[in-house]
Amino acid sequence: MFHCRFRVKCLGSPNRLLNLLCFGPILLLASSIQGCSSGTSSSSSPPATAPSINTQPTSQSAYIGATVTLSVAASGSAPLAYAWQLNGAAIPGAGSSSYTTPALTTLDNGDSFTVTVSNSAGSATSNAAKLTVTAQAPQISVQPPNVSVQIGQTANFSVTAAGTAPLSYQWLRNNQAISAATSPTYALANAQSTDSGATFAVTVSNSAGSITSGPASLTVTQVPVALATQPAGGTYFVGETTTMSVSASGTSPNYQWTKNGTSIAGATRSSYTPPAFAAGDDNTSYAVIVSNNASSVTSSAAVIHVGPFATTYTTQQGAKLSLYAWPGSKMAILTGSNTLSPAVMRQALTAADGTWNYYAGATGALPSYYFTYNGLATIAEVQASCGAGCTYLGATGMEMSDPYFLWLPDGIPFGVYDQIIFYEMGRSFWLFENRIGYVSPGNSACLQTGYAVLMRFRSLAALNYQGGYNEFYSTTPTAAQAQAGANTYNALVASNAGMIDTYAANTSLTWQNTFLVNTFSNPNGGCADLFASMVQRLALNYGGEAFIQDLWKEVLKQPISGTNQDAADHFVLAASAAAKKNLTSVFINTWRWPVSAAAITAAQMTWGNPI
Repeated sequence: MFHCRFRVKCLGSPNRLLNLLCFGPILLLASSIQGCSSGTSSSSSPPATAPSINTQPTSQSAYIGATVTLSVAASGSAPLAYAWQLNGAAIPGAGSSSYTTPALTTLDNGDSFTVTVSNSAGSATSNAAKLTVTAQAPQISVQPPNVSVQIGQTANFSVTAAGTAPLSYQWLRNNQAISAATSPTYALANAQSTDSGATFAVTVSNSAGSITSGPASLTVTQVPVALATQPAGGTYFVGETTTMSVSASGTSPNYQWTKNGTSIAGATRSSYTPPAFAAGDDNTSYAVIVSNNASSVTSSAAVIHVGPFATTYTTQQGAKLSLYAWPGSKMAILTGSNTLSPAVMRQALTAADGTWNYYAGATGALPSYYFTYNGLATIAEVQASCGAGCTYLGATGMEMSDPYFLWLPDGIPFGVYDQIIFYEMGRSFWLFENRIGYVSPGNSACLQTGYAVLMRFRSLAALNYQGGYNEFYSTTPTAAQAQAGANTYNALVASNAGMIDTYAANTSLTWQNTFLVNTFSNPNGGCADLFASMVQRLALNYGGEAFIQDLWKEVLKQPISGTNQDAADHFVLAASAAAKKNLTSVFINTWRWPVSAAAITAAQMTWGNPI
C-alpha cells in the first residue's frame, strides 16, 4: 500500500483548490477549501440565464386626468434590471417592474410604452403597450334637491357632477334656459308666490357629452305673521276717542278688530278708531286678530277706561268729599261735578301735566307723593282751603276752593289759563329749604313763595299759554272778562321785571332787611315778587331759560346750610354755576347781598375774577 497527497484546481473556478488524499489506486476527497464544493475534479457551476418576459405590459384606456400603472413579469438569473421607455425614449427613474404615469392629458393619447429587462446574461424588451386617453362624460353624483322657502327669501339650488374638466353648466327653469345661470349653483332671489311650483334642472356638459339632472321643485310659502307692536289702551273721557294700531310682519297680513271678543264689522285695517266713548264703554277690551295662510296671532288686549271716575277724597283739613277724578299722565284733577266739558278738562290736564313736567325738568327732582289718585298727583276742588289755592311744601296735594277752581276750566275756551295751578305747583316743588332756606330769626317765605311766583312765569311761557290773573267771576265768563284776566296777568309780568331795579336804587334796602325777613313793600308786590324779579334778571343777563334749568339743579348740589350766611352763600354759588361766571360782585355791590370770604374764594377758584 502507498499513500499520497496532491492539490488540484476546481473546474470553472481556477482560483479554488482541492486537497486530495490517495490510498493505493483509490482517490478519496479529503476536504474542500476556498468555496470549492466536494466532488471529483470534473464537477462545475451552471451558466447564468438571460431574461425572459413572461407577462407583457398590456395596452390600457383611461380618462383625462387619471393615471395608469403598467407592469411586466420576467424571469432569468438575478439580479434583473428594468428600464421603461415612452415612445422609444427612456423614462428617467422608471426602473422597477411597474410604472405609473402622471395624470394623463389628451397629449398622452396613443403613447407607446415598452420595458427592457436585463441581467449579466443578456436582455429582453417587451411588446409595446398602447395608451388610449379619452375625456370622461359628465356624471351627476348629487342631484339638485327640492327647495322650500318663504316669500322674499332666496331659493338656492346646487348640483354635484364629475367628469373631465372643464365642465359647463346651464340651469333650466321649467325646461327653459335661465340667462347667466352657468355655475354649479343657482340662486333665485326674492322668491314670490308666483315662483311656487316651478321646476329647476341643470345640464352639465364637456367635450365628451352632457347630462341633465332630475327636476327640483320650488315651494314658496307665506311668511307667518308676527306682531311688532301691540295696541295701547288708556284712560279717556266721555266723548273722546283714540286710534289703536298694531305693526305686523309677515306676508299680506289680514286684520280683524274685536270688542270684548266680538268681531267689529268693517274693522279690518292695522288701525282702528272706535266711535266716541260713552260712560258705558268703561273697561272695554279691544284686540286685533292678524292672520294669513301661514299663521294667525291675536294681540294683547287694549283696555279702555272712560271717566270721570267717582272717588272719595280726604282734604287737608280731614273732610271727606265725593269727587270725580279726571286723570292725566302726571296729575289728576278732582272735581265736584262730572258734567264739566271733557274737551276742556282734557286741555286743563294737558296744562297740569305740562306744568309738572316743566318743574320736574327744571329742578331735576320730584316732590314727595302725599295726596294722590292712582299714583297721580292731585288738584282737588274743595269748599274751603288756606287761600285761592293751598299746597304742601315739597309734596303733592294741591287744593283749590271755589270760585277760584273754576277759573281754569272757564278760561280755557277763550285761550286763557288761570295762573293758580302754575303758581301752586311751585309749592310742591320747593325742595330747597335745607340748602337756601333761612332759620329764625330769618324767614324763608320770601324765597319759598318767590320760587312759585318765578316758576309760574317761566312755566306759562315755556308751555306757550296765555296766563290769566284775578278774574273774580263765579259764573261762566264772557270773552271780555277772560281777556281782562289775561291783561292783568300780562301787566303783572311786565311790572315784575323792573322790581329788582327799584330795590337796587334804594340803598337803604339790603338782604338783611328784605330777603332774610320776608319784608318788601311795593305797589306791584312783596318780597316774593322781588325774589322772582331778581332771578328773572339773572336769567335775562346770563343765559335765559338755560340759566333757569341749571339754577335749581345747582342749588340741590349745595351742602346743607348750617346758618343763614350758608344759605345766602349757597344761592350765590348756585347762580354763579348756572351762569358759568363769578357773580359775587353782582350780589354784593348791586343787591347788597352778603357773601362770605369763603364763598368769594370758592367762586374765584372756579369761575375766575368776578364780573
